Amino acid sequence: MEKISNIERRNNSNKKIKQLGIACLETLPVIEDSSQARLKDIDTICKRAIACLISTQLAIDISENNDYDSSKIFFSKYVKTIWRSR
Repeated sequence: MEKISNIERRNNSNKKIKQLGIACLETLPVIEDSSQARLKDIDTICKRAIACLISTQLAIDISENNDYDSSKIFFSKYVKTIWRSR
């Protein structure tokens, strides 16, 4: 994989975003370059993905007036389980 500086990566991303007609803030700070980045382990990535999906379902339940209470309880239990296992 080609090494690319953080400034180059931001500039490339901003260019693509602008081509899509989306406004972007050029003055945002850059993140670390690829040589400094630390990749997350697969377990952490999976936990975050599952939490995102569950929170999305919770938001859908709220917006559609579904059984919010049972979704909230399920989500709360899941999040507590994740944080205990860290």
